[in-house]
Amino acid sequence: MKMEKGLSRLVFWKKKERGCTIPEGCFDDYDPMVETHPVECVQDLPGWREVHDLSKRVDEQIIRICEEKAAEIGQGISLVALGGYGRRELCPCSDVDLLILTEKGVSRDRIAGMISEIVYPLWDMKLDASHSVRTVEEAIEDASKDFLLLTSLLDARLLYGSEKNFRKLVHEFREEILAGRRGSFIEDLMLHNERRHEQFGDDTYSLEPDLKEGHGGLRDYHSILWAAKALFGLSNFSQLLEKGLITERDREEIEIGVDFILQVRCKLHHLSKRKNDRLFFQHQEALAREMGIREPTPEKTVESFMKVFHHEVFHVKAQSEAFLERARDVLDGFRDETRFGIDEDFEVVSGRINFSSPESLEKNPTLLLRLFEHMSHLDRAMHPSARQIVRTRLDLTNAARESMEAKSSFRRTLLGVGVGRSLLAMLETGVLERFMPAFQKIKAQTQFDVYHTWTADHHSILAVQELINLQNDEDDVFGRIRDIELVAVAALLHDIGKGFGSPHSETGADVARDLTLWLGFGEDDAEIVKFLVQKHLRLAETAMRRDLSEERVAFRFAKEIGRVETLCMLYLITIADARATGPTAWSSWKASLVSELFMKSLKILERGSLKDPYAVAGLEERWVALRGKAADIWGKESEKRLDQLPQEYVLSFPPETIFKHFDLSEKVKSPSDVAVDVEPCEGLFEVTISAMDRPGLFARLAGVFALNHFDIRRAKVFTWFNGIALDVFEVKAPWDDYQEWERIRKDFEKAVSGKLALTAKMSSVKPPRQIQQKLTPRMKTQVVVLPDASDFFTVIEVFTPDRMGILSEVARAISELDLDICRAFISDKGDLAADVFYVRNLMGDKIDDAEQRAEIVRAIEHALN
Repeated sequence: MKMEKGLSRLVFWKKKERGCTIPEGCFDDYDPMVETHPVECVQDLPGWREVHDLSKRVDEQIIRICEEKAAEIGQGISLVALGGYGRRELCPCSDVDLLILTEKGVSRDRIAGMISEIVYPLWDMKLDASHSVRTVEEAIEDASKDFLLLTSLLDARLLYGSEKNFRKLVHEFREEILAGRRGSFIEDLMLHNERRHEQFGDDTYSLEPDLKEGHGGLRDYHSILWAAKALFGLSNFSQLLEKGLITERDREEIEIGVDFILQVRCKLHHLSKRKNDRLFFQHQEALAREMGIREPTPEKTVESFMKVFHHEVFHVKAQSEAFLERARDVLDGFRDETRFGIDEDFEVVSGRINFSSPESLEKNPTLLLRLFEHMSHLDRAMHPSARQIVRTRLDLTNAARESMEAKSSFRRTLLGVGVGRSLLAMLETGVLERFMPAFQKIKAQTQFDVYHTWTADHHSILAVQELINLQNDEDDVFGRIRDIELVAVAALLHDIGKGFGSPHSETGADVARDLTLWLGFGEDDAEIVKFLVQKHLRLAETAMRRDLSEERVAFRFAKEIGRVETLCMLYLITIADARATGPTAWSSWKASLVSELFMKSLKILERGSLKDPYAVAGLEERWVALRGKAADIWGKESEKRLDQLPQEYVLSFPPETIFKHFDLSEKVKSPSDVAVDVEPCEGLFEVTISAMDRPGLFARLAGVFALNHFDIRRAKVFTWFNGIALDVFEVKAPWDDYQEWERIRKDFEKAVSGKLALTAKMSSVKPPRQIQQKLTPRMKTQVVVLPDASDFFTVIEVFTPDRMGILSEVARAISELDLDICRAFISDKGDLAADVFYVRNLMGDKIDDAEQRAEIVRAIEHALN
């Protein structure tokens, strides 16, 4: 394949789709008895050196035992190392995988004797030794059915015993398993890899990566070795380089990347004192320091370590993908035979996008960006040869970023159905950070909260993909936006400030504005993007922390946003951001709150008035519906009963729910009575509690929930004019299929009647299970009292590191000041409690006295600190 100098150093594949051949001479020097190692100079690479030395020590121990017991072991038996031990990659707590290979006719007593003489002593040495016993015929038959055994046998290494028997195994394995089926082997290998990646995630972006099974982990490196051995009979990178199967740059990247993972894995085994391949948050700071990384704060230390980690596993991921694609191309070509021209510069080859004339890149560097534009709009992957060309000509990106044509191409890329695939390819080839240098600041950046499951760069790209996906569900909202490119740019840049300091919404606003101008947008558009980045958290925060039944909330929010188009953009970015964050960051419950605030604000802005003339009419319609139904149920008693209901209560629930509450309250006859109703609510439970009101009631109820390991997400608290309290909690049960509601009801009764010492019991309660916690920046408790945030209440915001029982503690401190909690909006973040309380004094008034508000702050801070 003749190419422009510098574009590709790969020479082993042909430019035709099928009929390609394995490079000549690959199997000529193959000898299973020749000791090989993937990396020859392990003394210069600490990770390789440690696993190789440990494997050598175990070899010596096993061989010593075998030599001492040679008479008992006898002839016709081979002891074979498999898997990681066969590759000489033992980490401190790795499995020592052994195959006892026997000839036919060897007695069971001799086999049992060998196991007792060799395996048992390894167990005594605290080594996790496992073994299987097979004849050559059994091993071959089992390998034909078990792909994991097949790959394990590819790493087989003779430790002791019959060389003849071992050679027979290797010969039969090549002839019976591999010969004539190498193409299907590669397909099976790639299928297993795909399933593994789906299960364990992508190590290049995951915040808790799996060192072995994740995408970019050790299994991907093993896949290179297995493909090389199965197809070409080659066992190390020097041989692959000599045969032209990889480049010197490929070899360096894979060797250094795997070495780093091996170092981390060995240290993780030492820290965990067990075989552990998941890089949990709790180990990351210690591992960073073990690796010699020390920054001024624990967060910076972890961030620096994880950036290096993600950089190295990326190389493993990229090299594995590229090698397997080349290997499949050598054998059979791609299964997808799609081929057509896109334009004069690009074509689809084997279903993937490729350059038609790579030499055109030199004259027109903007083709680099157009490659990704085509990927986005056709939703197709990049051809392996195109990837290699891009990686070897990254210098052309500097010229492309000065071209308005390239910038326009990038903007169009953001609108394609395959934008996520395209932007990830830009990121992984190195084009994105060179084209937009500010993106380098968030590349592989750890995000310190329990919601995010991806690094900042990957999350930002996912947000754009989620935005484009929303077009099917939010076409009315998109119809109010004149330029979709603009909101896509805002989605991509919404977290760019995380690379420039805190608070990221503020630091990122000016960066986003400058980048928007650089991309060719006008001043007004740049200011819109700046505003969106600055306010990208505001819609969700307001919806989650304010009582949306109050008119003032939507009016103030609408006034702050100012324009219908900006509101629509913010709404879409809010959803895209949450969906791209992780599985716990978005739910139908949160979606309903965000949608409610959006719709109310939209109506206000579209009517051009900051007073909703329909609000009063809506309340009146609610009362009419209530009176009509009440008359049918209670007759003459209806007005008397309805007069018990506060206006804000009527606004908060539909009529059918209000009548259910009446039925529930009928069960409350004395101060010790508690009526409880439980309804499933989209992954949560809505728990409605009716009791006679008294000081501290909310604190007691919240304490019972905490005592039973419930996570309170939201609460609405009402007291009817007849003294009946009606508290509605949205809670998450401690486990799925929770059924112990009768016990909870009895705890409520005890708490209400003063028969349950909540504070004493809470001091000895532990969480139901140990939860891995991410390192989060240390913060102090902050209490803010807002006198004007509500029409009828004083609003108290509490921000503090989360722990069990916080809600009960805060509620108790508020109640001790003779304040009535009427609403509570509870954050469900596992690292930070961000709770909001709507309170009034015992006269039903707001807290106007500044000194009393200061006392509230002191009381809550004291309770928490």
